[in-house]
Amino acid sequence: MAGQTTPLFSSLNRDRVPFTIVHQITTAIAEGRLLPGSKLPPEAELTMQFGVGRNALREAIKVLEAYGFVVIRRGEGTYIQDSCTFELLAPLFMHLYRLQPDVMHTAEYFLALRHAQMVFNTSKADSDAVLEFSRDLRAISRELETPAICDPNELYKRMDRLDRQRDSLSGQLPLARIISFSHLIFSQYFLCVELKDYSPQLLQKVTDVLLMEAIAVSSGAKARFGDYLYSRLELFKEEIEIYGRMITTPQRNSYFWETIGSTSSKRIMWELLLAIFNGEYEPGSRFPTEPEMIDRYHVSRNVIREATKCLEALGLLEIRRPEGTFLCSEPNIPAPFINLRAYGRILSAQDASSFLNFKIQIRDAVLYMANCNASKEERTQYCEVCEHFADVLSSPEIEPRLCYHALDNVNAQLSRMCRNPILQSVNEAVAGIATESRYLFIDRAIEYGRQKEVIHSYLEEAELLKEYRADDIPEVMLRKVELWKSLEITKV
Repeated sequence: MAGQTTPLFSSLNRDRVPFTIVHQITTAIAEGRLLPGSKLPPEAELTMQFGVGRNALREAIKVLEAYGFVVIRRGEGTYIQDSCTFELLAPLFMHLYRLQPDVMHTAEYFLALRHAQMVFNTSKADSDAVLEFSRDLRAISRELETPAICDPNELYKRMDRLDRQRDSLSGQLPLARIISFSHLIFSQYFLCVELKDYSPQLLQKVTDVLLMEAIAVSSGAKARFGDYLYSRLELFKEEIEIYGRMITTPQRNSYFWETIGSTSSKRIMWELLLAIFNGEYEPGSRFPTEPEMIDRYHVSRNVIREATKCLEALGLLEIRRPEGTFLCSEPNIPAPFINLRAYGRILSAQDASSFLNFKIQIRDAVLYMANCNASKEERTQYCEVCEHFADVLSSPEIEPRLCYHALDNVNAQLSRMCRNPILQSVNEAVAGIATESRYLFIDRAIEYGRQKEVIHSYLEEAELLKEYRADDIPEVMLRKVELWKSLEITKV
């Protein structure tokens, strides 16, 4: 009939209807049938297409909002997310809270992300902003030389601002979001220690490390970041011996939900998540009742119900009627009803090169930790899997699927070599949402006849690891970004 549109979705007749709706909508995003930034059809049309009631549909929309896939604009409608927000990325890495790594693994993880951040900050950021950042670092290091006249609270605030400044230097939001969310998850490792508690020798080392970072940042992408990071790790070790924990600026004043105008239910959801991350509730234990949470957070029953429903959707809570609500013993994260490829579509929507940089930044962090931690045997094995990938891609009769498989083996081997459970988990999550672009990389290389350049980029990594050349990682990673861009991966 004229004027009719082809339905996006099919009617449902299954259990867990709201989650099934979420699966269909995220699949439509992943397949390009629903575009980032587009408006969802009206509620009446969606209920007819899915064959469900209004309540089931509204519950599904709330789940999508909890995952950051949609934005509800009051009076306008519901829109598909089209940019990298905290709420979009956070659920993707929610499983990190289950890892419970030790302090040193956590320190290594943040240092590896710092390495990637510094590489891209110094290569992509405005030069004046980089110089201003390095000047601020030098200023704080000078003040630490005379701690008696420092106001600790003011100093912590300034260092917190510097962390935010560092995150925004290159405009690489995805990595900054991961770092911020990681601070939230591993907040139990962080402790604010008064400056008077530091020994003079330790304060001097803090000063030296800040100066080293200032020099590295102002020197550009070819700087010896490794020297700074090794010093930072050694400093962490000393701090752990003295205080039993890592020491950093307090995080209490920088929770993102306090500054972005979140709704009451979202604020309560994140407060409850923080309590879970901090171990206030044991896995499998009964969650507080609605009256208990109303008393604790001073909000209405509907707000509490929306917040707990979001936590159930995120795979953390299990509602057992009539027993109550329980923290899952083995939460299924990410939820199986989420099509992970939808993340790639959204993160590539406004600027596909930003998503590409994000993937390479995570690879930089993994490569850096592999260079620090891998055994000689592992480095040899990595060379072998890279050489196998080279053989498959240079074969006279190229079979793309064999190339995909060989490349996946290269990435899996590198991920294992970093020997850091947190970074490995993050890398696997990013690999999951980047599968499409990774395979497109192979397809374009074959189509354009540029297999030799692709092969060289991976053999270069293998040689770098074989020879323990950590200082060459920045240049290798930046060249990989340019190769991906030249193959027009960013135009998908």
